[in-house]
Amino acid sequence: MEPAQWVGREIDGRYRIEAVLGVGGMGTVLRARHQFTGVPVALKILHPQFQLDPDVQARFLAEAQLLRDAKQEKEAF
Repeated sequence: MEPAQWVGREIDGRYRIEAVLGVGGMGTVLRARHQFTGVPVALKILHPQFQLDPDVQARFLAEAQLLRDAKQEKEAF
């Protein structure tokens, strides 16, 4: 799917895609808004050729956990 085709779509019944923030070698980063809380979020969607690769999945999960930990650390201050 072309990155611009994500705009306006709903993901997981919770997030409405508002814009494409960037496209890289591994995926596309989207600006979205939680449908119920209105909280803006960034979502990263892996390119199809990487979605089933276990090594890429592990890196993707490690990146998500790093961002989660950094957010929690920031909120602790």
